[in-house]
Parts: sequence; structure tokens; C-alpha cells
Amino acid sequence: LHHTIDELKRNREEAEGAEEKTGNPELLSKIVEIMEQRSEIYDSGFSIDTLAYLCGEKTKVVSAELNSSLGKNFNTLLNEYRVREMCRRLEDSSKSGFTIEGIAQEVGFKSRATYISAFRKVTGLTPSEYIKVKNRLGKSNIQNSENAE
Repeated sequence: LHHTIDELKRNREEAEGAEEKTGNPELLSKIVEIMEQRSEIYDSGFSIDTLAYLCGEKTKVVSAELNSSLGKNFNTLLNEYRVREMCRRLEDSSKSGFTIEGIAQEVGFKSRATYISAFRKVTGLTPSEYIKVKNRLGKSNIQNSENAE
């Protein structure tokens, strides 16, 4: 989880400090804003073409900006945001009735292999391992707070 949050913070910092690296810091800022605030990124059909349209730019310009400023391609960036949202939903008690696969589909992943691979790449864990770790941490936090009282 910390890896995911740190990576996304790094994206924001890189976007803010990209003026030296890129000719279009406004575009990078717009890309990051869309990725952080627009629910369209969780549609399975969301593509770099859609992102470019939302930015008012050509696809090649958006792709070049991502590569030069963040050092990653569109799919890597999109998967990072989708995995972050998966983590949030997996932790949300109101979603406890949903399956991992159901949540993965809700955030736009089309296949099991893709979401497991992306999840592992971002967090270092599979979704199942992530849930087990979060459950263990949650229980230890509850025990620690009870012992403190």
C-alpha cells in the first residue's frame, strides 16, 4: 500500500517538477489531474486516445509527454491508478461482499491475468496476499489500541 501511494505521490511531484524535462508542463499537469479526478479512467475502454481527447491534445503528444516526463507509458500509468483504486475498494468495508475479480472489473481491468500482474507490479503482492496483509495489520492495530487503553 505504501508503495502504491508513494508511487502516485512521485507522479505528482514529477509532474510539478517536470518543467526542466518537458516542453509542456501544463499538459502533464492536466494528465495527472484527469488521472486523479476523473472516473472515466475506470472504464474498461479508457485509452490513451480518450486521455488525449480529454486533454485536448493529439495522442502522440500525450504519449511523448508521459514517456519523457514520467518515464512510463500510458498503460503503466493507467494500471497504477487502477491498482490504487482496487486497493481502496478492497479496504472499504462496504465492498466486502464483492470478489477481487468483481472489483478488478469495476476499475476497468478486462482479464484476471492483467489485473494480477499489474497489482503485483505496483504493490509487490497479489490481490489475495494484499488482503491477508491488510487483515493482519488491521488485527494487530486493533490489538495495539486495546493494549494501550
